[in-house]
Amino acid sequence: MTITFPKTCGLCGARALPGTNRCADHATDSGRPGVCEFCGARTAHGPRCADHPATEAERLARFPYRKQYSSPAYRHNRLLAYERDKGLCQRCGRPVPIDDFQSDHIIPVVDGGSDEVSNLQTMHPRGCHPKKTAGDRRRRREQGGRA
Repeated sequence: MTITFPKTCGLCGARALPGTNRCADHATDSGRPGVCEFCGARTAHGPRCADHPATEAERLARFPYRKQYSSPAYRHNRLLAYERDKGLCQRCGRPVPIDDFQSDHIIPVVDGGSDEVSNLQTMHPRGCHPKKTAGDRRRRREQGGRA
């Protein structure tokens, strides 16, 4: 007797749709992952290329937790965290310009983290923050949760 396991999404590890290697969140309307649904251009992942980004309303519908990023309290606290961190990336220790930094939640919001200054840290938007977030998602998958 052969045991077969369901395929998982190549992007997040969730259960893939039948006959694909993508979950419902990462499959495009056309059923072709990696192709822009508007112009057909190749994409890194998802249904849109850089020339056709999703609107904020579409992003909020797909990722409801993003709504908090527009709250005045979060915006204020991320600047306080930047000042506390003296403008240095908390992953690599190099300076991050104030017009090009991201605030990372030490304990991710999806895991119960808050927008308090003590839970925010300054990071580079390319490299450092994506790597930390990827590690958070990997740990969540390994613990049996959704990435």
